[in-house]
Amino acid sequence: MAAALFRAMLKKEGVTGVDVISRGLDAWPGQPMSDGTRAASKAVGLEPEPHQSQKLMPQDIQIAAWIRVMTQEQERRLVADYPEAKGVVRLLGPSDIEDPLGGSPGDYEKCRMEIQESLLDLLRDVNSDRERTPS
Repeated sequence: MAAALFRAMLKKEGVTGVDVISRGLDAWPGQPMSDGTRAASKAVGLEPEPHQSQKLMPQDIQIAAWIRVMTQEQERRLVADYPEAKGVVRLLGPSDIEDPLGGSPGDYEKCRMEIQESLLDLLRDVNSDRERTPS
């Protein structure tokens, strides 16, 4: 959900040249977007693109300028497994954003709102970095 929401934000702001990928530490490769995620995305006018879950791979770490995770535990695990990620990994929000998997539609909506709010800060970071980096 975060990747799809961020792509939409970048498009709305006219930001190009930023690749957004979604990976999971415990993802089962090839799984589609959950119905709850799809519904929460559609509720804000976002038509979710086709999605299949993918597990985080070492090459993902090597190419990433920013890595955002939902929980402090994910951050701890990622840095423990990939020490080279220490400089680029950060919690997306000011606190953990809990996975709504299997929860109610309200749980998914709450998660979407927390993600959207947190993505505003990431968008500011991206725009700030782009202003400092000459084309």
